[in-house]
Amino acid sequence: MRPEVQKLVRFEQANLLGGSIVEKNFEAIFCRNVGIDFYTETRTRSLRKLAAMQRAGDLLMLGHAETAGTDNGYYELIEQSAYVRTAEDVS
Repeated sequence: MRPEVQKLVRFEQANLLGGSIVEKNFEAIFCRNVGIDFYTETRTRSLRKLAAMQRAGDLLMLGHAETAGTDNGYYELIEQSAYVRTAEDVS
């Protein structure tokens, strides 16, 4: 990665199945090929955690074989594997 771009990017690890995620306000989250083997309930919990880290209009990128579903309440599909955070509250 070019140094001028690297200065703008922060790489983080997050446990989507346990613990709390303190960091917020990620304009884009790349979570590729992480939830591909999750059961529906686990995927929903994971999406809720990711959504809590973002504001309306922020982006979530998943792998090509993954989906956030069409009625998850947090993200809207804008293009294959690309979702935008909706204005709905995360509870």
